[in-house]
Amino acid sequence: MPTLSNQLISVTLDEFWPKLFRLERHDTAGRLAASGPDVPLGFELNGRLFAQSSLVSALVDLQTDSATYQVSVPEWRMDIFFRFALEGQELVFTIPAVRENGPVLLERLRLIDHRLVSGLATAGDSFYRHGTRRHNWTRSWCPGTATISHWEDGGAVGGATPELGAHYAYHTTVWNEKICAALWCSIHIEPLLVDLSDQGAILANRAGRFSVSAGTWYYRLRGTLAEPFELRLALLGDYNGDGKIDWADAAGWEGDRTYKFEPLYHEAIIYKLWLDSLNLPKPNFTYADCLPIIKRLHRISGGMRQIIHLFGWQSRGHDTGFPCHNEFNPRLGSREDLVELIEKAREWNCIVSLHANFDDSYVAHAEYDPALLSRDPSGAKVWFYNTMVDAPTYSISHTLANESGYNDRRIAQMMENLPLRESIHLDAHRTYNEVWLEDGTFIPAECEVQRGMIPIRESFRRYGLDLSVEGSASEKRGLYTWGWIMPNFLHPYMTLMTHGRFPGVWRGGMARDCARTRVEGHALGLSNAQLSEPGQTEADVTACFYLDWMYAEILRRKKMVGYKVGDWDIGIEAFYEDDTRIRAGHGGEPLQAWYEGIPIARGDDRFLPWREDTIFLFSLKGGRQEWTLPESWNNRKLSLTRLTSDGDKKGPKFDRTGTCIRIDEVPPSIPLRLARL
Repeated sequence: MPTLSNQLISVTLDEFWPKLFRLERHDTAGRLAASGPDVPLGFELNGRLFAQSSLVSALVDLQTDSATYQVSVPEWRMDIFFRFALEGQELVFTIPAVRENGPVLLERLRLIDHRLVSGLATAGDSFYRHGTRRHNWTRSWCPGTATISHWEDGGAVGGATPELGAHYAYHTTVWNEKICAALWCSIHIEPLLVDLSDQGAILANRAGRFSVSAGTWYYRLRGTLAEPFELRLALLGDYNGDGKIDWADAAGWEGDRTYKFEPLYHEAIIYKLWLDSLNLPKPNFTYADCLPIIKRLHRISGGMRQIIHLFGWQSRGHDTGFPCHNEFNPRLGSREDLVELIEKAREWNCIVSLHANFDDSYVAHAEYDPALLSRDPSGAKVWFYNTMVDAPTYSISHTLANESGYNDRRIAQMMENLPLRESIHLDAHRTYNEVWLEDGTFIPAECEVQRGMIPIRESFRRYGLDLSVEGSASEKRGLYTWGWIMPNFLHPYMTLMTHGRFPGVWRGGMARDCARTRVEGHALGLSNAQLSEPGQTEADVTACFYLDWMYAEILRRKKMVGYKVGDWDIGIEAFYEDDTRIRAGHGGEPLQAWYEGIPIARGDDRFLPWREDTIFLFSLKGGRQEWTLPESWNNRKLSLTRLTSDGDKKGPKFDRTGTCIRIDEVPPSIPLRLARL
């Protein structure tokens, strides 16, 4: 059998068919299985099954680190080429060419029983998988995810008790004590097909094999060539350096490949303001009411950048008037008032933008167009019944709206009406707005991403706006640079896959004694309630800002490499690069955190290195505080100021001994700024 090999890994191939038999990593002597000679390869082309006996295959090019196969479909006079190539510790699997010599054009392809990697009960292998299951279109509603539910499971293959059978997954890995296989695929929707079978099971009603194949690849979408296929299979050792080989290595590697974060959102306070809705007797805020909130956050943060997304600005408030984005809520002020807010906010280092629903459409609006709606064979899809406006919410197909020019027109209209800059935020930006057309053709979810969502993102980028989304982003494979709701990012694998850098959370602002906030606080945002609740004082908001949000923002700068979840009272431990770590329990020990080895959090006290020359101090109860200074602050002069509503004031006296600073009278609930001169 042919073998590809480099200094790190080797893979054993079939002599005639594009199949893998064995995966090896040299430095750890680790091995994993893939397919076997008794597993025939089949094709599903355009929905039609072709058994291996109806195909002709040959290895047409073999190099030391690459191999290319040609598989022919004689009935269709079609040739499909498959290439395996080694790149460092990764095996890259691609489809470099499709040759169509007959009347049939290739639309989509799935390889049947194409096991790229297998975990075996007899070998003591373990697995993890995370994916979604679809629900009926018309009976399920959940904000952000709607017709899909997220799930995950894992453990020893031989002890697995989850459902046997094949399921689509977004993230999956197989490992043993010497090697970990991690997979990334260019398919946006349902990229991997994982299967738990009882083949070779040691125990009754348990699994014997866990295998991973690629999902359905679309060669054409709407008559034109789609994105090329690429699958990367990494054969990892101790990738994250925690002294062991397990799923955490796969999560770290996948995060390095897929996790993206626009620098615009670093060191920025990101929040929303709910301005108005139909059920409110008066607006929560007018445009004029927003600027005082912006100024308050500017004061307590020392002038940090803010990014604010307004919702309820359109028509008669939140969730009204769609699909139109050209009507302004008269209860909030005029369009000119909103323009004035956007411009004045920039003086306070604040970007004011919009929260917009690009999917939703209501029959009563003049721009309602049934030809653009997502629909199943029974008719237009009702996403949910909106009791706020007493009307069904229909969902627009991104693909159809782009093809008709409707999306380009309304984006251009938004930009003509308002001086929007840098950021825009879309709610209900759904991947599953699929369409069954009257001619019998089908627009799948993968098309909605490639022909729908990506063009929308690119349209905004042409105007200089980064697109963020409210909703789970995992199935979009890193399509968005920022998100608001990520309900599936609760599992340790998902935490490590994003390196612990949760970009945002719906309504945010969780309590400080919540274990998730203490360690996974990267999801923390300033909530609408905290900014608009009449009983919330500036001191309350300041405490939340420093104890929760800024502390989490500090940690988000580092890559998380280890994450342990214990029992409820034990809590959570997280480890980052450069000796940054956290330990916290719910009802156990107070929160403790170290940034590059320097303590930065003790209970309700904070010592937060913000920039190379700036550290923020905050204590809920005040009193004597002693902290360790960064090494770069040695032998440098320091100044300490208080941040107040009236501007910076002289801070309390402090003593400095070696690498430590002691402040005998830290004022309670008032932030201090320590500057290196």
